[in-house]
Order: sequence, then structure tokens, then C-alpha cells
Amino acid sequence: MRTALIIIDIQNDYFEGDASPLVGSLKASLNAKNYWNILGKIHFW
Repeated sequence: MRTALIIIDIQNDYFEGDASPLVGSLKASLNAKNYWNILGKIHFW
């Protein structure tokens, strides 16, 4: 079985102070960045 990380279109509009802010968008974006960096270090792609 293979594992995948799916990150879908993180846009500025969803952050505090923009058009359509979502609760937890900053935390979600930081988590996505961390996972992206971790997977890059282990040559996931």
C-alpha cells in the first residue's frame, strides 16, 4: 500500500483579514508546510 499527502489549493482568501476567512486556516497551512518539508527530506517524490 502507498501513502499520499494531498494538499488542495491553500489561498490567501481563507486567512484572517481576507475575503472568506476560515477558522484554523493558519494552523492548517503550517501543518501542510511541515508535512511537505518532512516528505521532501525523505525523498518521498
